Amino acid sequence: MEILTGKEEHLSGILRLYKQLIPDEEPATLNKSKEIWKLIKKENIKYFVAIDDDKIVSSAFIAIIPNLTENGRPFGIVENVIVDEEYRGLGLGKTIMDKVIEYGKSQNCQYISLQSSNHRADAHKFYESVGFDRDKKIAFYMKL
Repeated sequence: MEILTGKEEHLSGILRLYKQLIPDEEPATLNKSKEIWKLIKKENIKYFVAIDDDKIVSSAFIAIIPNLTENGRPFGIVENVIVDEEYRGLGLGKTIMDKVIEYGKSQNCQYISLQSSNHRADAHKFYESVGFDRDKKIAFYMKL
């Protein structure tokens, strides 16, 4: 098992995982994803992927946001954390989140945050187990 920085060549595997993450939503096409990837490369967004025998089995990304508070220290937003259904319970989620957290620290982030769907109680327990505090802030969401 390898944990790597995500690359364009990993997109089809990441999109397959996103279908597990949000089964009722059709992910972007591969061509559209390649267009988006060009934008991602220009921003301070880092994808991490876990690969087992050429199969993407986990993914997460962190976007580093410049900030004027906290003496100008940025913060990170973590999104789309997913471990393939067949690989859950093996510690892979912790491994990939450790990489995300390590990257946030390397970018001098004052904090990182993430959102999780209300119904994902197991994911909430997991995020708390790796150090996230659900009581520190309240997230609000507006679908556009």
